[in-house]
Amino acid sequence: QRLAAGSFATMADVRRILGELPDDADQLATADRRGKSLEESVARFARSLGHDNADASFDYWHDAAQDIADQQMRLVHDACLQVLKTTPPADEAPIVAAGIGAPAIEALATQHGRPCCNFADLANAAIDCRLWATRCASAAAVALLAATTA
Repeated sequence: QRLAAGSFATMADVRRILGELPDDADQLATADRRGKSLEESVARFARSLGHDNADASFDYWHDAAQDIADQQMRLVHDACLQVLKTTPPADEAPIVAAGIGAPAIEALATQHGRPCCNFADLANAAIDCRLWATRCASAAAVALLAATTA
């Protein structure tokens, strides 16, 4: 089934339905500016498919969300392959896992037999900052660059 035109749900809703989104990681407003409960995420997700959440069971919406998440990971996978083909890195060069999806990137690296490092390791983040350094890798990288040029 195709997605409905419009901004009804986000990948945060998909990951919340799958139980993969930590509560403290979702800092943006929802597509409909409503709450971030599981029920509200299912309602938004169902709407993105042109349905009401009461039209099917939670298991159905969970399976549909898994399909969307799998499609997203196929896109990431294909993008990684394209980069590896056009600019082959040295065998020992790791893939850097960063952002909220770092665990998924670690799994993808393993799937391709590539070494992987967490952004927090690369940034030499303090123990109490490791999680957020990885989650906010782009901001942390800019801060590190600013610190080296100051």
